[in-house]
Amino acid sequence: MFLVLSYHGEVKAASKRCHIVRIYPGKCRNNGNKACLDDITKDKRIQIFKYDRCSSCMDADWPENINDRVCNCSRAC
Repeated sequence: MFLVLSYHGEVKAASKRCHIVRIYPGKCRNNGNKACLDDITKDKRIQIFKYDRCSSCMDADWPENINDRVCNCSRAC
């Protein structure tokens, strides 16, 4: 005897995200992701794309003691 069960529920497609990594001046501090998103939306070089989420902000560790932060942001593809 065999018992076959199947579930025909609603399947949602995962939203595909396109990522970009940019370097901006300053430190991340408490609001790093928000600062990254503000900078990336004002960046005229990539304004054609609508980036709406930044997932990480890391302070860059350059040997010249330059205060930069590395921003990882994404948009819907």
